[in-house]
Amino acid sequence: MKIELKFFKVTVTVGEASAFLVVASYFLDQAKRFMSYDFYELGTSFGDEVSQIPVSRPPTFKEELRAFAQASTTSENGRTDDPGFIEKKLREAYGTNAIVTVNEIMR
Repeated sequence: MKIELKFFKVTVTVGEASAFLVVASYFLDQAKRFMSYDFYELGTSFGDEVSQIPVSRPPTFKEELRAFAQASTTSENGRTDDPGFIEKKLREAYGTNAIVTVNEIMR
């Protein structure tokens, strides 16, 4: 059950490379304690940095997003700062020097 679903359009830029993503955030429980974030990379000019994911372990968030153009993660902090959390996760995937712009898509 997706409670209070919100969507965000996101651009990530590092030098000349950029990526465009849509992120969905929603509560996983009625108490509104646990959040889920679904990241969908719709277009990118980043190279293929993640080409081999070892079969001996699950992929990291970065590997999942960069190799499969989608990834999900959860947070136990409720909805305190969706844009800040999204920015943090995308810097994890694209590098700490990434410029991340997050805008909510109003429905």
